[in-house]
Amino acid sequence: LVPGLQCVQCPTSRDMSAQRHSLTIGFGGEWIVTEEQLFNNTPSRYDGISYDQEIEMRTTACERIDNIRNAHRKIEGQELRDSPSFMRQQVVVTAKLLLQRFYTQHSFKTHPWQDVALAALFLAAKLEDRPMKLVLILNKFFLMQDKHHVDFVDRSRDEEYLSMKEQVLKYERIILNTLAYNFTYSSTQQAKTLKTIVRRLVPEKAARKKAESTAKTLLNDSFSTVACLLYSPDTIAGAMVYLGLRMSGGTTSVEGEKQGEAKDVWIAQFGASKKQVSKISSEMLSLYDRKLRSVGKTSLRMVNLRRAVERELGDLSRSSDPDTSNAPAPAEPGTGGGGHDNPESPLKRLRKDPAPTEP
Repeated sequence: LVPGLQCVQCPTSRDMSAQRHSLTIGFGGEWIVTEEQLFNNTPSRYDGISYDQEIEMRTTACERIDNIRNAHRKIEGQELRDSPSFMRQQVVVTAKLLLQRFYTQHSFKTHPWQDVALAALFLAAKLEDRPMKLVLILNKFFLMQDKHHVDFVDRSRDEEYLSMKEQVLKYERIILNTLAYNFTYSSTQQAKTLKTIVRRLVPEKAARKKAESTAKTLLNDSFSTVACLLYSPDTIAGAMVYLGLRMSGGTTSVEGEKQGEAKDVWIAQFGASKKQVSKISSEMLSLYDRKLRSVGKTSLRMVNLRRAVERELGDLSRSSDPDTSNAPAPAEPGTGGGGHDNPESPLKRLRKDPAPTEP
């Protein structure tokens, strides 16, 4: 944190005139911050918003993006779903990445996440070469709230539509200005790393396909957490493979691990240290716990999964403490946010799969 540093200003944002704190970012890299910065020094913290509250708002904003994509119409009791090509998963992932980075520079108090989420989705569609009219996104937004919503037409004179359109376009400009047009993320390299690790650890073809599918879905979900701000893309990919193998029942024990060479063995197997895998796994399990609680459900399978992971990695509750020593080197720059379409999420399986007696 650089004292006295001002947030990037935008002429359309009136509340940006006062000096505010923002996190110092290496614009030539992958936009990595330290846990100490994220825990103590974000703009939201200076506005009196606690770390837990900020994480909750980040998660809720990312859920809003997911809900807009999945919104569908109901006519005469039947639900009509759009084609998956309407909004690809890679657009959703990129939108989440933009949102996560945006709130390292701005506060949730001065920039409502509801407006930023819509603007990030609109901008992400352009970045992924799948641009769509803003009216389509706003129709999906209103459809999410009312399944009988009558679509706006382009150039609509509806006051509510025009007001939201103006807000989304305003925040699109603020996001572009804030991120300084830096949308670098090594998504292609990340996908290759994930596939390479799975092939190395899972020799059997059928099991490898299942493990890779689970890891890709976890990778998509990881953008709803702050992992994309704290770790390099390759490190996250390795941790998702570990958690995916644990979730799908595969073998994850690190062979030959000894006290003196444990760190090197974990890096050789997963491309991430045991401590990094532990912290990222903690973020993901907390995300799924939060989602289950929000719908008033519990999962014995989730309890068993957490117990099994803690048995191998240690107490995950300690992983929430900021680690100032972690500053991973950025991966080779790429473009876009990356995403992998996968119809079934781990959260759905945790709800419906029978819980094993012993993981």
